[in-house]
Amino acid sequence: MPWRQLALTEKLEPHPDNPRTDLGDLKALEESIRKRGLDIPLTVVPRPGMDGYYWIIDGDRRYYAMREWNDNIPVVVKPLLSGETLRKRHLLTALVTGTMQKPLDPIERARAYGRLMNEGPPSERMTQAEIGEQVGLTGGTIGQYVLLLDLSPTLQKSVQQGKITVREGSAMVKRARASERRRRGQAPMLPVWDPPWFTRKHPLADKAAARCARLDHSARRRRGKEKNWPGACEQCWQAVIEDSSRAEMLERCAAAVYAADPALAGKWREEAKTLRQ
Repeated sequence: MPWRQLALTEKLEPHPDNPRTDLGDLKALEESIRKRGLDIPLTVVPRPGMDGYYWIIDGDRRYYAMREWNDNIPVVVKPLLSGETLRKRHLLTALVTGTMQKPLDPIERARAYGRLMNEGPPSERMTQAEIGEQVGLTGGTIGQYVLLLDLSPTLQKSVQQGKITVREGSAMVKRARASERRRRGQAPMLPVWDPPWFTRKHPLADKAAARCARLDHSARRRRGKEKNWPGACEQCWQAVIEDSSRAEMLERCAAAVYAADPALAGKWREEAKTLRQ
């Protein structure tokens, strides 16, 4: 079972498998912690063979923001589960947590997904679908990120800077691969299925249509109309998709902080439940 304690700063160290390569500006975070204290403790695991020392698996930015002026840092100690590897725990934790930290950029996420798929013995490697289940995304979305690893360093930098979106970057790779297959005289790859947007097949379709009806939106503005299904307008599609995304984020954050703050986790879970209604 996890437990909460204070740990000496000198006995904490970020794990070397951290997929983050850019900590970003820590000044605002440091100022916030100095004024308000640390709302969410770092998550750590004991270092093998080093009693009292810990690897940080969630909270690198908080650690770097405090280490120069705080001798004791609140942590939640979560020992590894039976059969769980430290590498997999750390990579998945970095991918799903986002509270009080700078989100991983698309290339950092792509590298982490790629490592989960390709590193370690075969029994420890994960499929795109398995990763998606852990981080709350579809296997197709994971695949789009992984495709970014085939971009040139210059284009990857553009993705990190927001000049190229994940969808645009993955499309570039697909076009390059299709061109190479044509050059070699090979048959084109079959498309990967993903739930169609703006049709009744989308998992949020009925919720979007119900919102449209509740707000009395006209039939003219609705998209994806089919027999016995009225469709939904872009505004309602966007609203229910954003609600679903926020609910997933709240549920992941609640799971991450439950051991340290069950009350806060419960509050976030109730908010997520409301968003899904």
